[in-house]
Amino acid sequence: MKTTFTILVFLFSIFTQVAHSQQRGSVTLSDLSSVVETNKIKITWTTLNEINPQHYDVEHSQDGFFWQKITQVIATGTPDGLPAIYNYEHETASKGINYYRITYFDQNNSSEVLSVFYVDNPSEIADLMPHPNPSKEFITLPITLPDNCEVNISVFDLNGRLIRSNSAYMQQGVSEKTLDVSDLPQGTHVIHVSCRFFKKSALFMKN
Repeated sequence: MKTTFTILVFLFSIFTQVAHSQQRGSVTLSDLSSVVETNKIKITWTTLNEINPQHYDVEHSQDGFFWQKITQVIATGTPDGLPAIYNYEHETASKGINYYRITYFDQNNSSEVLSVFYVDNPSEIADLMPHPNPSKEFITLPITLPDNCEVNISVFDLNGRLIRSNSAYMQQGVSEKTLDVSDLPQGTHVIHVSCRFFKKSALFMKN
């Protein structure tokens, strides 16, 4: 009787392992973003409810038809309902429009395309040139945008301490943003401008 029970337990264990390995994987894409930095595009995606996960393939295309796999990212899973956050930096992105496709693979190698999207990598994003520099009261920032977006402007001291931060919705093309710096202490400061297309920093002197 004991031998029969042991065999049944063993068979049940094998059945459970096989059933688990054959469980159809699934995932929920909860967020996707991209940022154009100097000579590269950073892609970040967040998932929920990963079931039986294995990895993600990130593919790139210049025309949206012919795709090339550029990386494989191992899935971490989403234990206790926590989101999983993944990042990839495409350091050889083409100038202009870049198409991307993110595909989820489960342990059975079944796949599901999570997203197909494009990122515009402008041919040239002008350097950040605050003027006048030095200044006592106001500085002006010429900002060139390839599309409409929310722009964040932050001012730091040389120790990296945030002094001021604000955001504004700006239109495509060349715009100018004027900042009141009259209340800043004298010395050198760092101004950081970012949106979903780029990040730029520059130094300016407050007299």
